[in-house]
Amino acid sequence: MITMPTIDMAATGMNITRLRINAGLSVKDLADIFGFATPQAVYKWQHGVAMPTLDNLVVLAAVFGVSMDEIIARSFCVMPRSFLASASLLVIESVAVFLSISIFISISAYLRKIVKNNRMG
Repeated sequence: MITMPTIDMAATGMNITRLRINAGLSVKDLADIFGFATPQAVYKWQHGVAMPTLDNLVVLAAVFGVSMDEIIARSFCVMPRSFLASASLLVIESVAVFLSISIFISISAYLRKIVKNNRMG
């Protein structure tokens, strides 16, 4: 068994809410800082439905005057080592599929170009 850190999205959302209030900012103020047309993303962060991107976490930390560690709440879960092996295999398989599709698209585009050139010439 291995102990793995995970992000507690609900607790992270509560941290964002607390830090926003402590900074004297409204949800709209925070949305405006990010240039969001609506405050939906901020509400999703606060309710633990979505996580800010890494870029947005950097901005949040700067706006709140804290480190990203003070925003992100962690929890830990215990997993069998076999889970990590299967997760690694899944990542490798996903990359292989992506590369296969990318190669197919490149070859397909190349062949279309050849056919097009042959029709013109």
